[in-house]
Amino acid sequence: MKHPHIVTFYGVTSLFGREGLVMEFMEGGNLNELLMSKIVLSWTERLQLSLELISAISYLHNHDKKKAFVHGDIKPQNILLTKSRSLKLADFGS
Repeated sequence: MKHPHIVTFYGVTSLFGREGLVMEFMEGGNLNELLMSKIVLSWTERLQLSLELISAISYLHNHDKKKAFVHGDIKPQNILLTKSRSLKLADFGS
């Protein structure tokens, strides 16, 4: 899947007897951390984040007419942020 608001998945690794996913690094943390901080988002920033999330979910449900993805665990901890506070949806239950 390639979408500007879905985290990029690069592959799988096995290190020290443990498996892990390799995804792009999101230096902005997650939405939960932002909401719990003292930072107050403007209404414009809130609307932008909402539109980005809607875009990601719409893509998941509509990008392939034969097999739609259902995330199943959308929560602030699974909504990652770039340094410039752009949103990327992550954690697809893998």
